[in-house]
Amino acid sequence: MMTDTIPNLTAFDDAALDKAFAALEKQAGDDAAALDGSEAVEAFRLKWLGRKQGLLNEVSSRYLKAAPPEAKKAVGERFKNLKELVEGLLEKSSGAGLRTQRSKQNPSTLRCPELGG
Repeated sequence: MMTDTIPNLTAFDDAALDKAFAALEKQAGDDAAALDGSEAVEAFRLKWLGRKQGLLNEVSSRYLKAAPPEAKKAVGERFKNLKELVEGLLEKSSGAGLRTQRSKQNPSTLRCPELGG
């Protein structure tokens, strides 16, 4: 895991948090923009959302767990926004494959106009 892709936090004030999380959001966006197939999408998923070595797990360890009590809420909110961004980028990059998979898991969501659905 390349931890040098996560900016170091020397302070937990709003300006430092904004700068660090903006860099991470840009990196996630750049990574997602470069995806060019299902293997790349899976690599993106593992890079950002992997349980053991994912960047979000590392951000949680380095930022959230290290934050002083008075900064935990601000870090937590920014972390939640980053996670939602990454998940949204992943879903967008997965495209129809993800939607098709979900439809197969829950057939009641399928509609067929010819059958009155």
